[in-house]
Amino acid sequence: RSIINEMLHFSSANYLTNLFWYVPSFILPIMVLQILGAEINAHFYIAWSVGNLLHMLPQAISASLFAEGSYDEGSLGHNIRRSLKLIFLLLVPAVIIIVILADKLLLLFGASYSAQGTMLLRMLAFSAFPIAINYIYLSIKRVEK
Repeated sequence: RSIINEMLHFSSANYLTNLFWYVPSFILPIMVLQILGAEINAHFYIAWSVGNLLHMLPQAISASLFAEGSYDEGSLGHNIRRSLKLIFLLLVPAVIIIVILADKLLLLFGASYSAQGTMLLRMLAFSAFPIAINYIYLSIKRVEK
């Protein structure tokens, strides 16, 4: 009974954390649509989707950190350092590429997408760094329960 109670408490806290983490990314495109209209939202959403691809790297690595940390809490510090190194080893070149080639990447969707979404895509690329830190922090807190 105590094990089930502990699991339920931990799982519900994780569920709420994930809910609060993802809600802004679901609401923002709807807000852009309602406030600025469908055409602007189309330009926004393409840049938003391409930019969010960079967030997959820290998300996957932080999930691995959580799994490793849950298995062996004693090596959490070592695994945090390894995770941060790997994230930044992958993110730095990816962000540089996205920043340099943002307008050309968006040209794949059309000239108007490139003209309207390049600055947003560049900002989203740079946002991958603080998001990576947040993912690592959340994984640490999950391991620590």
